[in-house]
Amino acid sequence: MMVKNIFVHSTIMYKKENAIKVGCYSNKLEYSQDYDLSLKLIKLYDSKIITEFLTFVTIRKESMTQSDNLKKTRVREAISILEKCKSEFKMNKKLSSINSREILWYKLKLDLMDNPSIISKLFCILKIIIKFPSLLFYFFLNNYRF
Repeated sequence: MMVKNIFVHSTIMYKKENAIKVGCYSNKLEYSQDYDLSLKLIKLYDSKIITEFLTFVTIRKESMTQSDNLKKTRVREAISILEKCKSEFKMNKKLSSINSREILWYKLKLDLMDNPSIISKLFCILKIIIKFPSLLFYFFLNNYRF
């Protein structure tokens, strides 16, 4: 969770009073309120994973997850939440490194969205590869796509 939101919100159960105590959903976020709430709950309360499938998930073309209008919002909020995790959670060196790489990856995606021309995209990619050569291997190993 400190690297990527791995849960669909409809699959999470929590006590209402605990959600109220941690501040419920953030008004500062448009898309990632569920991710933020989950992290706040995990930070203060014990969590368990039930291995039994209790719900089905349908992703529709018109959902927030699929919306082109929210692409930049999703990326900006992911950066914000991952940076918040870095400061609020105690992470070992390996997890901290993975978290940092995810932040860089999202920042690269944002740069690429903000600079739509091919030349700008290539320049952004080269800039990141030169600055962080290990990221190139990380992305390929994890099947990341632009």
